[in-house]
Amino acid sequence: MMKINAIVKELKKYEKITDYAIEEVITKSFEQFYDLQKLETARETFTDEIDVRIYCAFEEDGKKYLGSASFIVSHKLSKKELDILIEDAIYQASFVKNEYYEIPSGTKKLSFKQKPEAKSAFDLLQDIANIFFNEKTDECMFNALECFYYEKETRLVNSKGVDYKKTTHKFEVEAIPSFKKKNEGRSSASELYRMFEYDVFDEDKIKEDAKNAILAVLNRSKAERFSTRMNINVILKDKEILEMMDELIYSYHYAVVYRHANIKEIGQYIQENPINPLNIAYIPASKGDFFDTDGVLLKEAVIVREGKVENYFGNNRYAYYLSKEPTGNMETIKLKPGKKAYEKMKKEPYIEITDLSGLQVELYEDYIGGEVRCANYFDGEKTYPITAFSFSGSLQECINSLELSKEHTKIAHYQGPKYVLLKNMTIL
Repeated sequence: MMKINAIVKELKKYEKITDYAIEEVITKSFEQFYDLQKLETARETFTDEIDVRIYCAFEEDGKKYLGSASFIVSHKLSKKELDILIEDAIYQASFVKNEYYEIPSGTKKLSFKQKPEAKSAFDLLQDIANIFFNEKTDECMFNALECFYYEKETRLVNSKGVDYKKTTHKFEVEAIPSFKKKNEGRSSASELYRMFEYDVFDEDKIKEDAKNAILAVLNRSKAERFSTRMNINVILKDKEILEMMDELIYSYHYAVVYRHANIKEIGQYIQENPINPLNIAYIPASKGDFFDTDGVLLKEAVIVREGKVENYFGNNRYAYYLSKEPTGNMETIKLKPGKKAYEKMKKEPYIEITDLSGLQVELYEDYIGGEVRCANYFDGEKTYPITAFSFSGSLQECINSLELSKEHTKIAHYQGPKYVLLKNMTIL
């Protein structure tokens, strides 16, 4: 594999290259595959990839531009082949007319490392599988389960003095819970697909996800088509809250602000007389993930404080255009929990969604809604599973009256209240 120093040496020979950035990612992958809750395959893989980005500044009609292009350095690349890739990248960059900006600078080498797990990778994957399989019932089990553990070492070097390294890891689980039952000579069956991601081995969270996956497929098999038209409270959890908050603050990204398409400006409120003023921030994904692919050092960036826009956020390029400090590319949202207990959210009739085809949040249309595959409906007396309906409402009215649970959770890309209550949603 060609080393970074050799690539840098070659890049410096080309006067047209204004700047460069080289990212090397070394990944160890550990994988276990189960069929009918029996281990079928276990394997370990290793990859080493180097991505090279070159930047070429040029002027045209009195205006300064920064073109860019990238290429992958393969394992058996020769010096001659590297030169061909560089020359081709320079040619491609000459057609890219981005308004000029400067790439991030660094002053010293920095290294970050996520705390390692106590057990070996395969032992951890087996522990995860056992947690899932222990939740099976007489009617429900996991037809298929795939468990992955990734150890990733990333090094970023650029022409402005950046030389950063980070070591991170994560787990991924793909599960197919299934339901099967024979009744009076007939059999009924159903199955679902579930995907989970964990930054650390959290036994309680993994067990909760496994239990909920089994419960979801059981409820799906019993769910009744819901055709009642009404207005009712809707409860969302975990992943859907992340999607909602992510869309809610989307318009405060530097790129959107640069295009003058942001909904509000810094200092303006996004809520009107709210029950729960929102506090939303972007944070690094883990204690090892403290720089992005541009070389921006990451730290918590508060976007909304007490319902008011506190800051814009975004990557290096658009931060440069707006003369702002870049917050970097972060995907993990931190939302401050509320004070209402989950059980108190369920005192009045409600629909708690357990399987949503995708939350739709339209900032510019003042809309929130989605198509529901499965949910639990409490009619004031009893609770039962329902399916095949949609809900919708005004986004502004929704966030004004939004209730946040005091129970909190931590999942991939989200930390915050485990449940939110959307009041008076329209069921379609």
